[in-house]
Amino acid sequence: MDRKTTLEDYLENKDIQKKLKEMYA
Repeated sequence: MDRKTTLEDYLENKDIQKKLKEMYA
């Protein structure tokens, strides 16, 4: 597993969760 890809996916998912929280706040 590529660490960089995993880290980017993690940060992307974190950003998506942040946007979802703002949408449903």
